Amino acid sequence: MNAYLVLNKAAERLIRQFEGPYRLTARECEGGAWELGPGVTFYPDDRGDVQPGDTCTMEEAEVMFRNAIRLFENGVRDMVTVELSPNQFSALCSFAYNCGLENLASSTLLRMVNLRRWDDAAASFGMWIYATKNGYKRALRGLLRRRYAEACLFLGYDWTQACSDDAIALQVKPPASIPGKDEVVYKTSFRDVLAVAYHYPLPSLEDDDFFEAVNPPLVLEKTAQEASPVAGAGSPGATQPSGGPVAPTKSTSPASVVPSPAVAEKQASTVAPASSPAAPVGTKPLSPNTVKPAEVPYRINVDAGLKPLDESNRAKGYWYQQAGIGVIRLGTLGVFGSGAAKVSSTLQGDPVLSNMVLTVVVLGGIFVTGYVTKKYGDWKRKKAEREATQALY
Repeated sequence: MNAYLVLNKAAERLIRQFEGPYRLTARECEGGAWELGPGVTFYPDDRGDVQPGDTCTMEEAEVMFRNAIRLFENGVRDMVTVELSPNQFSALCSFAYNCGLENLASSTLLRMVNLRRWDDAAASFGMWIYATKNGYKRALRGLLRRRYAEACLFLGYDWTQACSDDAIALQVKPPASIPGKDEVVYKTSFRDVLAVAYHYPLPSLEDDDFFEAVNPPLVLEKTAQEASPVAGAGSPGATQPSGGPVAPTKSTSPASVVPSPAVAEKQASTVAPASSPAAPVGTKPLSPNTVKPAEVPYRINVDAGLKPLDESNRAKGYWYQQAGIGVIRLGTLGVFGSGAAKVSSTLQGDPVLSNMVLTVVVLGGIFVTGYVTKKYGDWKRKKAEREATQALY
């Protein structure tokens, strides 16, 4: 299963972005592991894990990186029992690179993936924001950004704007004593992240101008005290919370990618609006009930195109609703009075009975017809909404 899939260029860009420049001297990450290069905690040979004081060259760091990627690709293939898209597979590899295969194996994320509950799986990335060291589970904004970025990649969106340093907030309350865990008071919701990310679908894998906008692996020497809050490759310190996590404090964040001019121009042309777009001057204002596609209560694939209104079961259900309401209203206004009069004329010898027939049989029948028609429209529309995958025009 998924034997043909490998980490794609988007995921490699994500890993390099959040790991930052290469380190040629071992440093201790927030999870307590020692790492070299782009956050790799183990060697490709029998030397085992990186130790304090270890060093490497740029070439050796790149070999360690490629070896780690292959290991995590194989691990994801072994754990996943359903077919994945390249972006889904690569997002899981990126997660394993940062959190470790053992953590992936025990995660809600993997369980949702194997159940094909893609939306729930994407939301599960955001649970893994803790780095554990010496009994202290610390919630980190850098990890929250990284998890949301992986979730965007999982769903096929570019994360650059949605997960920018200013876009993600985390507020925590430290534990009263150690061992203990930060309590999350507030964090930016994934729903808000997705509302921005859907404006930036990832381009095709052949778009080299976009995917090759990765900084060269510059050297960054840091001490343990200056270490970035993002744990390294396969860090055993990463944990999935059983519940809760930090205000918009200015914590150290991973280095950002500087895009090439071609990428900068492409991103500038697709900047997400801060709010719903305004109608052009001279046209009818937008409805106050306008929502973004990511916020509709049923699943819409924004990449599936728009379907004509007259082919939509949602629209047909709406028409039945309105027809039923119309029948009820017209009946109460006496529009069907001619039919009632014919019935009444056959009973002129008994005016009381005539009025009863007029009221109960004719008007009651009209009301029941309209009511049944409207209820059928309600059912048809709700059923169509649950099954809808395309927006309408």
